[in-house]
Amino acid sequence: MRQMPAVLALIAGAMVPAAAVAGPWSQAQVRIELQPNFLAHAGEVRLGDVAIVRSTDLRAIRQLVAMPLGSSPQPGTEAWVRRDAISRWLRVRLGILQDDVQWSGADEVQVIGAATESPGRGPVATRGAVYISHGEWVSLEIRSGAVQLEMRAQALQDGIAGQTIKVRTTQGGSVVFARVIGPGRAEAML
Repeated sequence: MRQMPAVLALIAGAMVPAAAVAGPWSQAQVRIELQPNFLAHAGEVRLGDVAIVRSTDLRAIRQLVAMPLGSSPQPGTEAWVRRDAISRWLRVRLGILQDDVQWSGADEVQVIGAATESPGRGPVATRGAVYISHGEWVSLEIRSGAVQLEMRAQALQDGIAGQTIKVRTTQGGSVVFARVIGPGRAEAML
């Protein structure tokens, strides 16, 4: 049996009654694909950091991607986040029942506290390879079923591979959440 050196505080924090924020989730067709691991920098780990979230409802995507799971582990340590724990958290925080979510991907996510050795400074938190920098113009791929569209967008935050970030589209100036898929490239699923 594997021991978990650290545990994200999934149930720590303010509990919001599910009825206060519940929506018609069964109609939103929510799909969550958990990634096997995530390199966390200092701060809060959110569902969008450890999973790819898809839905027919943009409001649902925004709420789910931004949902906090807990603080990132200390540099050089790790934590494990299990699918069943996230499912319970979704029910408590957002009123989403297990039957309202189609799960795929890993059963648990290894969240690693990023650290590197810096000469003369010792361990320093790091973010990993930044593929997209704040303010950079990126190629945004938008997919909805069999339809794929590519457009330019401006990154509103830095991003590493697999991380979900905010970008502003050139058409209409709307802000969308997109997953970093490579240097200067991000994708959004609708």
